[in-house]
Amino acid sequence: MDPIPALKDATNAGIVKGLKDISGVKPRLDIDIMIWDQPDTFNLFILALDKMQKPDFQPHVLRYAGISGDDAGSGYCHHGRSTFPVWHRPYLGLLEQILFITMVELAKQWKTTENREKYHQAALEFRLPYWDYYRPRGPRVNFPGIIENGMTSFTYDYSCPIAFTVEKINVRTAPDDKWTAMGNPLHHWDFEKDFVPEKDWVGSKAYILDELLYARDRTHRYPLAGKDKKPSPEMESAKLLNQVLNTLRIDSNRLALAFLLSEAYNDWDLFAPNSTPKEGYTSHTDAGYYMELKASGSLKSLHNLYHGLIGGNPKTKRGDNEEILVGGGGGHMSKVSTAAFDPVFWMHHGQVERLASIWQAIHRGEEHSWLKKADDRELALFPFRQSPGIAAETMWKADMLRDHETLGYTFDDI
Repeated sequence: MDPIPALKDATNAGIVKGLKDISGVKPRLDIDIMIWDQPDTFNLFILALDKMQKPDFQPHVLRYAGISGDDAGSGYCHHGRSTFPVWHRPYLGLLEQILFITMVELAKQWKTTENREKYHQAALEFRLPYWDYYRPRGPRVNFPGIIENGMTSFTYDYSCPIAFTVEKINVRTAPDDKWTAMGNPLHHWDFEKDFVPEKDWVGSKAYILDELLYARDRTHRYPLAGKDKKPSPEMESAKLLNQVLNTLRIDSNRLALAFLLSEAYNDWDLFAPNSTPKEGYTSHTDAGYYMELKASGSLKSLHNLYHGLIGGNPKTKRGDNEEILVGGGGGHMSKVSTAAFDPVFWMHHGQVERLASIWQAIHRGEEHSWLKKADDRELALFPFRQSPGIAAETMWKADMLRDHETLGYTFDDI
């Protein structure tokens, strides 16, 4: 019996099943490796992502992206908690299902039986790609150095994968399998008119988003060139993003290796979150359990760093009576309430999940290699259901997703 119709029904009902029952456990790949090793799968992925961004697509991407939350801490995401990585497993898993179902439907549109079968098999190989920040994307590169107005160079280029920075992309389209140039859905997402009500942009301090910084027409990365607040040309934005990534590559790489290998991080509850419970609080159900934030390196901290590096944190200085923009930032990835609208968000979180899974593989069987508190292990990962219903018992629990392969994916380096 074909399991795909049942998965489609589950997906339409918002139930996360994963793809294990469809095609087993398949590796998630770095985006560039996917392009090289699975060109037909990548082709379908681009077409499906483009379709998903259309206003009439259901479930509407706004509803899905908005699950993550806002800058005030409302929403479902487990920001700062030890359960932060595991909460994202069903979040990415649901997107993986939506894309897979869309890819299967698209594969039926090719004219010949041979092509329909080819693209159906390509869909079965699909798992959401990730962006490995530490994979070189090219040979020697020059970027701003340690001397004022100076430059330095490095043997390898750690720029953003080109799939995220080109505005047009070539794909093979149905029904005749001909090459077609189309707008790149990995580059940005065009917002439909009034896709967010005005009150949600400016209605409270939690939602204040300077429209010159966080544009309301589409997502941007490093959109502003300087203090005149004029939009930056696309290539200049990409250039600035790549300079930042190359400049910070060594320090962020050292951080990642420390989290994975240092004895100081041999405890999941130190490795995963960037906050600790307030003194005297013993349960996640207590108000303020995770509200005492302390400066500490962690997977969550590295995750936060790359949100800012990719989007571009606004650079400001204090004027006489106000903060004055002096350039650089304002990209949607740097703001909690808009980050998930940038398509790169999902590949960024794919990398975070990869690092979490690698850490688990390194520390498998060790003491403290998982959530210590029973409350955390049994925590319902709202709003992600593993069976019909809306009660807590229908939700995925953290302990159910200790093994990432439960949802049908793995990584080649585990």
